[in-house]
Amino acid sequence: MLLPAAVDGNSTDVLALANLPILWVGVGLVFVIIAFQSLMFYRAARRAAPDTGMERGDVVVAFRSGAISAIGPSLSTCLVAISLLGLLGGPAVLTRIGLIGSAPYEVGAAGIGAHALGAELGGEGYDQRVFATIFLALCLAGGMWIVFTLILTPLMKAGNDVLGKKHATLLVVVPAAAMMGAFGIFALQQIEVGVHAGGSWVPTITMVVAAVSMIGLVVLRRVTGAAWLQEWALGITLVLSLGAAALVS
Repeated sequence: MLLPAAVDGNSTDVLALANLPILWVGVGLVFVIIAFQSLMFYRAARRAAPDTGMERGDVVVAFRSGAISAIGPSLSTCLVAISLLGLLGGPAVLTRIGLIGSAPYEVGAAGIGAHALGAELGGEGYDQRVFATIFLALCLAGGMWIVFTLILTPLMKAGNDVLGKKHATLLVVVPAAAMMGAFGIFALQQIEVGVHAGGSWVPTITMVVAAVSMIGLVVLRRVTGAAWLQEWALGITLVLSLGAAALVS
């Protein structure tokens, strides 16, 4: 395969390899696929809405609420992506961190990959060979998520169908409990990290402010009947909790 002259495994000009045109073509194809999938999900949701008792207006509100709620979490990912553009290049950041992957996982995996080759991410020994290895590892990890989803989704659907016929209530209780448990573990992990890192109470205060803010907004929504509070609750909670974290730190 013919490669540009700038591509040399021992070269420290990582961006010459990271921004190859063929990689940008791959990014474009990924975005096209994601856009197509999003359109298919939207159409499927609109078709299924009448069967669940939802009117067209309810569907619009649900999608708008989801879009607004996604702004806050996306900002943190964008900040991580921008900071890594100089290390991994545009295509890798867009496909792995900015679009598909989890920012903490991708950053951690990139660091582990660099250390495995005796290099520092963005530091000593970080050459095109190390970058290619990191990029391959990230893509393989992301690809396995897709494979497992294709395999396990039909099995989970069959299990839900069987469970729904015998214990329909469990289909509501189990997912809710799983989500509460997952987010509870994430919160406790952050508190533990803060305590171990010099006894910092910033993560604990942030979590408490976030919880109180969300509960208050839910109560205010029920008292006032303001529908917009339901859509903006997550965004407002993020701003308040991050503001509290900035003040106490």
